[in-house]
Amino acid sequence: MDSQWKVLLYEPMHQEGTKLLAEKCDLHYAQSLEEEHLVPLVRDVDAIVIRANGEVSRAVIAAARRLKVIGRHGWAWTV
Repeated sequence: MDSQWKVLLYEPMHQEGTKLLAEKCDLHYAQSLEEEHLVPLVRDVDAIVIRANGEVSRAVIAAARRLKVIGRHGWAWTV
């Protein structure tokens, strides 16, 4: 088993946060948020980091066989 987690970032995030992740993880970036693009990318990821525009569909979750966590970067707003 790889010692580093493979992490997929749906969208760019702050440079310092990206730097921290890159030091500890095998970091990859989605080029599109379309499900057809994401499904092949997630097959071997351990984690997905989304932002405000990210949505993790059932198909993406089902395709992510090694997925351990989905995290959301940023503020959580409540009304």
